[in-house]
Amino acid sequence: MLRSPAVAGQFYPGSEASLLKTLSALVPEIQPEDRKEALAVVSPHAGYIYSGGVAGETFARVKVPESIVILGPNHTGNGAPIALEHSLEVQIPFLQYIQKDLSIAPIVVSHVPYESCVAVGQGLAAAIKSYGKPVLIVASTDMTHYESRQAASAKDSLALARIQELDPEGLYNTVIGKRISMCGIMPATVALIAALALGAKKAELVRYTDSGETSGDTSQVVGYAGLVIS
Repeated sequence: MLRSPAVAGQFYPGSEASLLKTLSALVPEIQPEDRKEALAVVSPHAGYIYSGGVAGETFARVKVPESIVILGPNHTGNGAPIALEHSLEVQIPFLQYIQKDLSIAPIVVSHVPYESCVAVGQGLAAAIKSYGKPVLIVASTDMTHYESRQAASAKDSLALARIQELDPEGLYNTVIGKRISMCGIMPATVALIAALALGAKKAELVRYTDSGETSGDTSQVVGYAGLVIS
């Protein structure tokens, strides 16, 4: 299936030349042999001016295989609870920049019970095992939205700690219970469940920042985090 870009020229440059120039600045030069094998990554999906540095640093750390599953949140509320949105699209240029021969399975996940996350995550892991080739799971999410830097950092540290402890149920319950406005909580939970079923042993925080780093406004920020799960 071919899908035309919907947010080119908005979230990232619209021309190929400008996009490549931007990506070359955002993705650090790391030798292929120095990139690590990973089961999943967590990457932000805001405009590249805000979160592109975090995404670039995160993807540069891993070996990007030809097969990718991108899990993104449903921002509109339209469509099926789990369906085939910009949360997926903004990840693709980074992946294509590193891996030219790319096949993508896009999955948009709405707000679903934890039990549904478990079912999807375990089903995804089973499908990847039977596929027999390397697959990278990408969970697309921003962190806390439109709170002060101090409040956002405090809330996001709680969620990030659960990811780093490989605790999907704790992540789900923390974000819901603490009312953390992490838009991709469902994709991140599913990705973590799938990665654990595939043998994940650790989750590393690559970088955390917020929109105030670019805008200068720290009174109403959006948090961005990049993690590698392996």
